[in-house]
Amino acid sequence: MKSLLVVADYVSVNPDGTFGMLRGGLSRLQLPQVPGVLSLGFLIRITGEFGEEGPHDFRLMVVDYDGKNIAKAEGTVHIQPEQRVINMGINMPLNITKAGRISARLILDKQLAADWPLEIVVPEPQKPDLPA
Repeated sequence: MKSLLVVADYVSVNPDGTFGMLRGGLSRLQLPQVPGVLSLGFLIRITGEFGEEGPHDFRLMVVDYDGKNIAKAEGTVHIQPEQRVINMGINMPLNITKAGRISARLILDKQLAADWPLEIVVPEPQKPDLPA
């Protein structure tokens, strides 16, 4: 089974199986302050090979640098002989408690299938100008 994971601002999957996304391919995100809430979309594309028909469990986990779970979504997809490609869009808010690296991880049938790192940054506070 092959898989693709892309992080975007928002993802939608149309009834005909095509997808759309807003600002896809994110790798660095700026929050005005932490803690804060960040809404992201995750495109998951799963392609089944011959012989992989049937149900497959998936789990999308977003974890911080320490491995702490920030958010997750899970379920089952069904690979059909006539429909071997499945596109899914998952949009969810993330509670970000600190700046640094987080990672979106796709697990298919209990095996890591994709990993997408993201860097969360907070702007430096402006120092007041001192009189000369």
